[in-house]
Amino acid sequence: MKQKQSKKPVLKHKWANQHPESFKSGDDYEICVLCRAITNVPKSMPVEMRSDYIPGAGQLCHECAVQNAEEERTAMKNGFVYTMSLHDYDD
Repeated sequence: MKQKQSKKPVLKHKWANQHPESFKSGDDYEICVLCRAITNVPKSMPVEMRSDYIPGAGQLCHECAVQNAEEERTAMKNGFVYTMSLHDYDD
């Protein structure tokens, strides 16, 4: 019986076709920090090039990023805006 080979995630982001040589074919992929799903973002990709990345938290999958954006819009409609004060950045 032949074993099924797992498929790699399909890279759909605009950077995927522009810089293919910068990512190794055997790259590991990031895990969503909310739902623990495997994302289509290689671990070797610089955070500056990533979409759906939250500094200080980590990578989100696209579905969690959409849900997060919807929750932020709802909170803003209801008059709730979360901001960090400057002392929150000091360590």
